[in-house]
Amino acid sequence: MFIPRSMLLPTSENVFNDMLMRTSISQLYIIVTEDCNLRCKYCIFSDNYPHTHGYSSQKMTFEIAKKAIDYYLDLYKEKQAYGLGSNPVISFYGGEPLLEFNLIKEIVKYAKELNDNFEFYITTNGTIMNDEIINFLISNSVKITVSLDGYKENHDRNRVFINNKRSFDVIIKNLTKLQEEKEKRGSNQPISFNCCYDNYTDMVKVVDFFSHARLGGAATFYAQISPYDTSYYDHCDDLNKKGFIKENIDTKNQSIKKLLEEYKEKLSKNEKVPEPLKFLFTSMFYIKNAPRGQQGPLGNACIPGSKIAVAPDGNYYLCEKMNETHPIGNVNDGLEWYKIQKIIKDYLEIIEKNCSNCNVKRLCECCYVHLNMNGDGVFKFNKEFCKENKEGIPLMLKTLYSLLEKIPNALSFNDNEKANLSKDFTLLEL
Repeated sequence: MFIPRSMLLPTSENVFNDMLMRTSISQLYIIVTEDCNLRCKYCIFSDNYPHTHGYSSQKMTFEIAKKAIDYYLDLYKEKQAYGLGSNPVISFYGGEPLLEFNLIKEIVKYAKELNDNFEFYITTNGTIMNDEIINFLISNSVKITVSLDGYKENHDRNRVFINNKRSFDVIIKNLTKLQEEKEKRGSNQPISFNCCYDNYTDMVKVVDFFSHARLGGAATFYAQISPYDTSYYDHCDDLNKKGFIKENIDTKNQSIKKLLEEYKEKLSKNEKVPEPLKFLFTSMFYIKNAPRGQQGPLGNACIPGSKIAVAPDGNYYLCEKMNETHPIGNVNDGLEWYKIQKIIKDYLEIIEKNCSNCNVKRLCECCYVHLNMNGDGVFKFNKEFCKENKEGIPLMLKTLYSLLEKIPNALSFNDNEKANLSKDFTLLEL
């Protein structure tokens, strides 16, 4: 049964109650499975991340999904009363969500029966898109994000099947088929790409790949693989020493500097900038357009409850990136507000103690994920993350405003590009 927060929160928490209701974000992440047909080297479930659980065969049932959707819609309707104007959103996540394609079909059918304005998103590795799946995704206007790490060598270095077979050729074949079907049916359904990179990635080759690939991509989102609480970079360094990675350890920084110069040159000559190149520097776009004035008490972290991730076992989490150490409820009992309050309290205590006098705190992307370091359920201040931001953000600002002084229209996006922008970016080291 849905119980309004006003009956659960003490009067002193009315501010939090109001914050949650007035946020413009309302999204349900449904993690339909924790299984995957790939074994990506940087995946949070891999052996390179010791403090998270590995892959599992756990799959969601329709009954759990149904309860999660019903509860989410109750929350959504309450937020509508506070002025929320956006449509309800369901994002399918995994593991590899398309392994549970039959469940996804049931969920979409049920959700549409409840509210025809539902928007659907899916993040997939793109390896199992057969004709039936392609037809379903297009027919239901599902917004697709495909994990694709650019040029073949960079992608295949990490994104392999369970038997260690490389995945690039399979994905390109499926995406080509998807694009052909879209064109045949006159579909403008957007497809975006998540591209992960590390110190050994040649970003010039990555941008060139996405600039020339005819895969219908509306946006390319770049994410540097996190160096925190992982042995992934030790794995890469070892491969480099053995000659399996030809690039040097500073290839990423060198190639991004080249791309920045190319970006400046095209703007100065009033030439069209390829979207994959423009999207590489969207972190500067967000710094340029960061809200002025008073910052909310949670900084740049989201308000718990604005996004809800439901795991296959029915437990709720803050988002799809938080692990099982911080549950905030379950499909049978709903959100447990005392757990959310404790998470906020623990988070704010660390931020107030360590960040109050920081000169870059307004632009820092720190959130619950960055403090969830050891997988033991206890938030800890991340000194390495802090050091990187204190050094990187001033450098970013210097680069940004030097660019704007010479080229005032730099980082200007048209309406379609703005619609595709996401706030989930790692600050680039320039």
